[in-house]
Amino acid sequence: MAARPSCGAVQALLCTLVGMTMPALAEDQQGLLLAAQDAMEQERPEQVIRLLRGSAHSPDLRKIFAQALAQAVDPSEALRWLQLPPDGADLPLRDAWLGEWPEHLRGPVAAQVGDWCAMEERNDAIWWWTMALDQTGSGVNANRLLLAIAEYAAQQERWQIVSSSTETLWQRRAPWVYRQAAGELHGRALLHLAPQQGRDFLLALLVHPELDDAAHYRVAVLLARAFLHTEPSLALLVTEQSLRRNQEQPGELPLWRTAALAQLDPQRAAQALSQLPAEYAKHPSLRHLAAAPAVQDPLEQALGRAEAAIVLEEWAQAQRHLEPWYRSDSMALSLWVRIPQVPLDNLFTSVAFAHPETALQVIRRLWREELWQEVSQALSQALQLTDLGHDQRLRMLHLALRLAHNHAHGDATALSEELRSYREVHPGVGEAWVLHARQQESDPAALDAWLQAVRYLPAHAPWAPIAAQQSLRRILAEHSAWSVADIPDPRLVDLRTQLVAIAQAHAENTEMQASLWLIAQALYALGAQDQARAVLERMHGHADGPGQARIQRILAQW
Repeated sequence: MAARPSCGAVQALLCTLVGMTMPALAEDQQGLLLAAQDAMEQERPEQVIRLLRGSAHSPDLRKIFAQALAQAVDPSEALRWLQLPPDGADLPLRDAWLGEWPEHLRGPVAAQVGDWCAMEERNDAIWWWTMALDQTGSGVNANRLLLAIAEYAAQQERWQIVSSSTETLWQRRAPWVYRQAAGELHGRALLHLAPQQGRDFLLALLVHPELDDAAHYRVAVLLARAFLHTEPSLALLVTEQSLRRNQEQPGELPLWRTAALAQLDPQRAAQALSQLPAEYAKHPSLRHLAAAPAVQDPLEQALGRAEAAIVLEEWAQAQRHLEPWYRSDSMALSLWVRIPQVPLDNLFTSVAFAHPETALQVIRRLWREELWQEVSQALSQALQLTDLGHDQRLRMLHLALRLAHNHAHGDATALSEELRSYREVHPGVGEAWVLHARQQESDPAALDAWLQAVRYLPAHAPWAPIAAQQSLRRILAEHSAWSVADIPDPRLVDLRTQLVAIAQAHAENTEMQASLWLIAQALYALGAQDQARAVLERMHGHADGPGQARIQRILAQW
């Protein structure tokens, strides 16, 4: 009887056989993958299903087989075959499922699964897209995913998610096609979350030079609908401007223009309505024009007609409507100063000037006309108003400081001292510290004044990066360049948040590269290398050739 082979011999034989067959199996799998990819490129998913059915064992083959199922059958079949956790499953279960995929496939798989979940109207689509974004180096299109998250969240009216996703995408140096779509969605989200911010953002988007005609039309209609009743002059303005741009395909713009006009001048709107399609008369915003006109207060009627005339740049009509009222009514005076070439003498002595916001509008108009003596008199009068609010007083003091410093009307030193007594972030307070610092340039106390300027200037203020540069130039002279301090400088620690904000606000300003360079050094000294790198990378996109080479050399050393 032959001797039985030992267990060790059997194991060795099996290992040899497996070792011999593994390359062949791998070669077969690679061949299947190439054939499947070729069929998918030719849009023949049924062929992929026949080819891989029962053979899709590797992760790459599983992925492409699922894609074929989604195309040939439907996304739900692909998700079922992949055994994706059900909608609403616990996070550990989803994490475990994604963790079974090789690291290089997790991003693409999560992105694809997110797309399919969205097609199936599942609530977890956004979660899968977010996981795809979290897979660093996975090769996913982050711009597409951020936009997909925002669009799907908008369908579900989850405006906070829309706002955060689109804000990230808007600030990225992404192709304009993504930024434009993100801008529209961001504006919509802000209209729900912070209407005035949404208004300002959409107005800025409306005049963006790269905004195409279709997007311009959508934004104009969105603004007109949102502010038809609260700011009809704004609705009239955006529709009027958009009509000039979209004359051949006006769409609903004439409707919303007439609806806005109806809020300001019903009589004129009724005339405009007669020139529009008959069905427009049934629109809820215009239906009341067919009724008998209500008796209006003469002042309200004059204000509405004047506001409409101003928007339409019919200056003579606007002046005629306001002539009897502008010295006695604050709203009439606010409209009056918007009309070019009207009398501006002694406006600050009128009864209407007693309203603080109206007073500010008068002062700004006098400023635009460079009537410095009148500006000085108006500011002096306005600062004595009894119902002047805190912010209004700060704005007036700021104007008074600029007038005194730039045009020699007033006591700049006294105004600077008064503004510096306000310990809050405000352009006027910050500029007062700038003026104080410049007056002490050769004094060691200048550094403290520049630091105060950085602290109190808004990050977007033109003086903010200059104040940062002046401060950091002095502080960093005490440190080795591009080194992390053993003990963080408390002055830098105190300013870190503001420095990051300044760098973000002025990233595209090529004239402020020196300031941004010092901000990056300061952040590096604090050990905030990621933030320093982000500043340098933003600078790189706007630097000249030598500047880019310099940035690359620094980054290569980290």
